Amino acid sequence: VIDNTAPDVNCRDDIVLDADENCKAPVPDIGSSSDQCGVDTEDHQPRVGSLANLGMTTIVYTATDIANNDATCSTKLTVVDNISPDVTCIADLVIEADEDCKAEIPNIGTSDDNCGVNGEVQIPSIGSTVLAGVTSITYTATDDSSNDASCSTLLRVVDTTPPGVTCFDELVRVADENCEAPVPLIAASTDNCIVQSEVQQPEVGRFLGTGGHIITHTATDDSDNVAACTTVFKVVDQTDPEVTCTADIIQDADENCQAEIPSIGVSDDNCGINSEDQVPSVGSITEAGLTTITFSAMDNSNNDATCTTAFTVVDSTSPEVICIDDIILEADENCNADVPSIGASTDNCGVNNEIQDPPVGFMAEVGVTSIFYTASDMNNNDASCSTVLRVVDNTIPFVKCLDNIQQVADSSCEGRVPNIGDATDNCGVTGITQSPPVGTKVGLGDTVIQYTAIDKYGNSASCTTVLNVIGTGALDVRCDPNTELFADENCEATVPDIGFAAGSCGNEVASQEQVPRPGTTVGDGQTDVTFTALDTNSNAPYTCTTEVNVIDNIPPVQDDQGSICLWPANEKFYCESVSTLFQGTDNCGILDIRYLGCQTNPSHDLDCPYCVYNAETDSVCLRSESGFIYTIEANAVDAAGNNGLFSRTIAVPVYDTGNHNGTCEIPLVDLDGQRRELMSGKYGDRKMGKDGKGGKSGKTGKSYGSCGGKGGKGGKGGKGGGKYSEGTDGTDIGKGVVTDIGKGI
Repeated sequence: VIDNTAPDVNCRDDIVLDADENCKAPVPDIGSSSDQCGVDTEDHQPRVGSLANLGMTTIVYTATDIANNDATCSTKLTVVDNISPDVTCIADLVIEADEDCKAEIPNIGTSDDNCGVNGEVQIPSIGSTVLAGVTSITYTATDDSSNDASCSTLLRVVDTTPPGVTCFDELVRVADENCEAPVPLIAASTDNCIVQSEVQQPEVGRFLGTGGHIITHTATDDSDNVAACTTVFKVVDQTDPEVTCTADIIQDADENCQAEIPSIGVSDDNCGINSEDQVPSVGSITEAGLTTITFSAMDNSNNDATCTTAFTVVDSTSPEVICIDDIILEADENCNADVPSIGASTDNCGVNNEIQDPPVGFMAEVGVTSIFYTASDMNNNDASCSTVLRVVDNTIPFVKCLDNIQQVADSSCEGRVPNIGDATDNCGVTGITQSPPVGTKVGLGDTVIQYTAIDKYGNSASCTTVLNVIGTGALDVRCDPNTELFADENCEATVPDIGFAAGSCGNEVASQEQVPRPGTTVGDGQTDVTFTALDTNSNAPYTCTTEVNVIDNIPPVQDDQGSICLWPANEKFYCESVSTLFQGTDNCGILDIRYLGCQTNPSHDLDCPYCVYNAETDSVCLRSESGFIYTIEANAVDAAGNNGLFSRTIAVPVYDTGNHNGTCEIPLVDLDGQRRELMSGKYGDRKMGKDGKGGKSGKTGKSYGSCGGKGGKGGKGGKGGGKYSEGTDGTDIGKGVVTDIGKGI
């Protein structure tokens, strides 16, 4: 029998559910089914109890019978949001108005919603500005389902800023014809909001007299904020007095060539005259000539004014003049003579000016010069006289010849006559002769040369020089180039022959010498070797020099010091200075021996080395550790910077636990005669534990120093045959640890 009939299915009508706080709703069971042969399975998509999002979801129900016949139906589930957003506004605000009498609207609200906030609106909007006063701000939030909610905050914008009042700096006004000036407006005011009123005292336009006045300007805004400033207002009198002088006056001099000064001026001023003055004063006496009389007036503000009158006292009497007789003078070293003073004068009103032409002190040349003397008084009356001056030259030229000359002959064994003289004359040299003439060839030996000079007025003078011509040709003297030599085993080198000399044209090598001489030994460094030759004509010595530089290129060599055997192997440190450990030689001397390092065999932990260098004492300290071999290296440097590697080996024999004091296969070398222990506190000795008493455990052995030796052995157990064992190596805190503490039995 075959079942082809599908199940009978039935679904619920469409469903509408409210969204929960998460904006979802659970999927309900929507279907039922029946089948003639029985329903095998039922299925919901989405499954029953799953969460559906906001909006519409189609739920499909499917039933399947045991013959796999199936049928479906569906229901639409709509999840709706009816919950308004949750909104919160801040408390009412008070904000200070800015420089424009405004304040920015702040963000006042926040919101939340089960399905999410879709939009937020604030009126007025955030960042917009409002004037001083009270403004209500409303915040509204809307979710995706158009549910909305609102809240509000009151914003009060207050103005506490006083007006800005700016007064001018000190003001100065010039007094008018009544000695007054009006008060100006001294300030300008601004306010972030509104300036309500401005008051100035004293008021604008009021007339004030000269002097300083304090003016105050006060501004008040519409919030009753007040500000004020002050300015010093000065009224100054800058008007000069009015002065009037009489016209110029001409008056004859009296019998004493004088006249009396008259009164010449009057004055007036807008602020009053304080004082008047006349120079020269009225009634004073003046000499013949022009006198400028100045009248001045000053007011109470120290303004002044002047005027002048020319007062002329005239004189018509000429001076009396006298000149000396004609004179003759000898020309000086410059072929001139100083013009003397030749005249004198007197005048009833006094000589005003004296003129001599040429003037006194003028340099007159050789020959005849007429000198004129003129005197004038203060009224330009004048008189003249003259004297004849004759200047003569009787001085011979000054001639100077060279000292006697020695000249080396040329390739023809001849000399050439040089210019031997020089001449000067107060009036100038006009002719020079030399015999033999300049350039004349002369033979070997002495030649007398005469030099003569004559001046323009026939005065002459002569001198002579002897020319001695000697054999020609200079010595050819040469030295080798600068030389470098290597120092020998004694830090020396042999000086070579460095010079050469040869003569020519009758002038031969008389002797030659080298210092230091060839074959001399010199030490390292630079030595100047000088070669000197003398000629047969007794000329100055010929010399040249070569630098001989002796260089040390041999490094220091270590002495055969052998190895060192260190005993006993007691785990103590022994020290020796680097200078004692290493000995060596150098051809020029060792400058310094510096420690390089130390190696151990077997190798050892570097945190607690068995080989330690102490820089303060320049010494090496070794731990006498059984079976260890130490290799110490140092660098030897000589003065020339040559380096030599020095090395020493120090061995510690293996410790024998029997009655054996240790043996050294190589000779025992005591480090410094008495071994010295390193007392730095870092390396210490061990101490044995104390024996237990009465069956108690032995105490732990200890060691000292961060790199101490092994811990001491544990103490023996008390009576009863307790055992003990040796402690282990010391730890960083310097204590040995006993592995087995003896216990009493």
